[in-house]
Amino acid sequence: MNRTRPVNFYEERLKAIDEDICMMISTRKQLSSNPGFPPLEYIADWSKKYGLYESLLFTFFKDLLEEERFRPIIEPEGFRTHVPVFKSYNEGELLYTIPFLRQYSNASVVHLNIDWNPQNSEVTSKLQKVFYELDFGNSYECRKESGSGNRGHQHIKFVITPVLPDNLEGIDIKLCKYFDPYKMKKADHDKTFV
Repeated sequence: MNRTRPVNFYEERLKAIDEDICMMISTRKQLSSNPGFPPLEYIADWSKKYGLYESLLFTFFKDLLEEERFRPIIEPEGFRTHVPVFKSYNEGELLYTIPFLRQYSNASVVHLNIDWNPQNSEVTSKLQKVFYELDFGNSYECRKESGSGNRGHQHIKFVITPVLPDNLEGIDIKLCKYFDPYKMKKADHDKTFV
């Protein structure tokens, strides 16, 4: 994100209003962890009522919905060690596996593998519509870093902060699946690796 001010001017008498806007965004976040998106008719009404462009309001609420993409990105650095995890579970024809994690001084990197019969094109087609998240509990932030795959195999890499302990005993790892990137439509119940 570019941190350069777009202009060198600020109307100081707006400071209290701008702070109120920030407070209201924070209050909105506290009221709901997943507020959704206002119906388009609300946006049209607010546009007329307050003399604002509909596209401005649409973009504003879309950015609120995608807040995660504004989170500062922590790049793992200072590699320490590999930690074997070997946690998995079967779900029909799918095998979900976390083989290991990489420990860095500032983050952990967890690898998730998904394997299935490559001749089953129906499973392949369904998996193309699913978004995966890992949940390590409220103490940890987890973001998807990258993913790749081919017929019968998918590999997804997640970065977790703060650093996970080398011994994961007592930490539940949940796999969450969604049909959309906004985490609005659950694809299934969360599953815990054992």
